[in-house]
Amino acid sequence: MEDQIKQLETKLTFLKENNEFEVTQSAVQAKQMSMLSTLRSIREAMVSKDNGGGTTGGISSSREVEALKEENKKLKIANDKQRYRIELLVGNLKRATPDVIDV
Repeated sequence: MEDQIKQLETKLTFLKENNEFEVTQSAVQAKQMSMLSTLRSIREAMVSKDNGGGTTGGISSSREVEALKEENKKLKIANDKQRYRIELLVGNLKRATPDVIDV
């Protein structure tokens, strides 16, 4: 009789533990669904921002990077030309008036 009681008690504890697992599993599933819906809304917002002419990610960003690189290249060329002209002018000025300028 005592063996049967012990068996029933172990079955009862097993069922209780199994029931708690099902409860926690459903809670975890509910949280995962909530997170999934949040991630979907974030993704939709990012896609709509990219399609609406946003500056983050996608094709428009790579086009902007290429345009900025091209602009940077042109500015470096202009800067080099100006530096050359300034050095040439300073050199000519030093030769023209060596006593006045001591740079």
